[in-house]
Amino acid sequence: MKTRNILWMVFWVVLGSTGASAQDWKSILGDVLQQTVGGQTLSEQAVIGQWEYASPYCCLESDDLLAKAGGQVAANQVESRLESVYRTLGMEHFSCSFAAEGECSFGYKGKDIAGTYTLDTDSGMMTITLSKTPATIRAQVSVSGDTLSMAFEADRLISALKSLTDLAAGISSQAELIGALVENYDGLWLGFELQGQ
Repeated sequence: MKTRNILWMVFWVVLGSTGASAQDWKSILGDVLQQTVGGQTLSEQAVIGQWEYASPYCCLESDDLLAKAGGQVAANQVESRLESVYRTLGMEHFSCSFAAEGECSFGYKGKDIAGTYTLDTDSGMMTITLSKTPATIRAQVSVSGDTLSMAFEADRLISALKSLTDLAAGISSQAELIGALVENYDGLWLGFELQGQ
């Protein structure tokens, strides 16, 4: 329902503003979407705290706001399929915390992995380095109220889940399912929404 309302608002803005320039369009649509979904400006302070898994989350990596609006329909379908995958993995036991000093930790079924993070508030990109892996993981993050949304490139999410769960064999079949879900969607990032504690 919310997606349909957003698409209708975008349609009426486009129809009623035929003389707007490209930059004006982006600004207008950005304002409409920002107000509609209740987003807020990202700050380092907004991510600090303890967060617990709430639900799957998907987003489309694109500067094209119309593509984002249409892509949200596809993202909603992927989210509903991800829910069963996450349930199988026991993601309801996932939590994370971020400290002001750039330290973070991720917990899963009583196991904790420490790491560090940096946040680019302009782009919404968080870079995470876990102590158990030499690689860094990039996440698109946003905060709205007491909800932190984190989305990762699909292959990076699978790698991070393997690090957290130590279920390499069990996650392989789930990774195949996740891969099948996203192969038709360019720029789709997968992750989860977390509730502040």
